[in-house]
Amino acid sequence: MGVSEWLLTGTTPEGRRVRVRGCDHREFRDGKVIRKDPYWKIVEKPA
Repeated sequence: MGVSEWLLTGTTPEGRRVRVRGCDHREFRDGKVIRKDPYWKIVEKPA
């Protein structure tokens, strides 16, 4: 099993800031990913 954490930042077309935190849980077999479960949460909603 492997886990990666990430932070996505961006700007909406209206110029508002967006931040999304997340992580991916991966399961491997024979060197290949056989399952990926992503989890994410918007931590700063556009105003």
